[in-house]
Amino acid sequence: MPDQAEKRVYIVACEDRLYEAASFGEAILLIASKCSSNAQVYKAARILALSNEEVRDLQRILKHHATKTLKSQAPKQENEIIQLKGASGKAEYAVVFDQMYKGFADILAREITSPSIEFHEILGRGITEPLRVSDRVYRQPARDDYDILKLLEKLTNQYRKGVLFFTGDKRLANQARLVPGVHVEYIPPGEVAGKEMALRLMGQRIKSWMESENKS
Repeated sequence: MPDQAEKRVYIVACEDRLYEAASFGEAILLIASKCSSNAQVYKAARILALSNEEVRDLQRILKHHATKTLKSQAPKQENEIIQLKGASGKAEYAVVFDQMYKGFADILAREITSPSIEFHEILGRGITEPLRVSDRVYRQPARDDYDILKLLEKLTNQYRKGVLFFTGDKRLANQARLVPGVHVEYIPPGEVAGKEMALRLMGQRIKSWMESENKS
């Protein structure tokens, strides 16, 4: 019988970390609970027999890899922010979604493909700077209603034909209507049955708003 150090074990590598599993089934559970990106599973022997020096070497390699990954991602994030500041070269309209409409910007940007319109999704948490996530979709940080109103005012200066704001907050809707250049669509959560219907309704109102703005 092999001793404990010789038993086969599985190593899961992801998120710049290593995890040990006693069986393949346990390795799969680790991937499900610990890994949000690509993972690798290794079958190994004597993994428990690493010396202290070998463990330090392994930690140093992982730390170096993590630092390198963060540095490679930093320029991309900085570039996204720079692009946002210089955005709207072709776009004349902006559609802004309150926090309750998470993911709507991406879907409607695929449906309404005109380069003259861009979409902004407000996030309460997770980012501290505006981020461009695709050609015509942006994520905007906002801690409260005051930040949202400041954002709407800022966007009216970037998009010459106006800003359309979707919200389900009646108080915020009334405040936003006071911002010059902002058209508000107040859609209470109980007014539409389901996300598909809400998206269809928003698509219709966006197209109708753009047509009316073109005529004015």
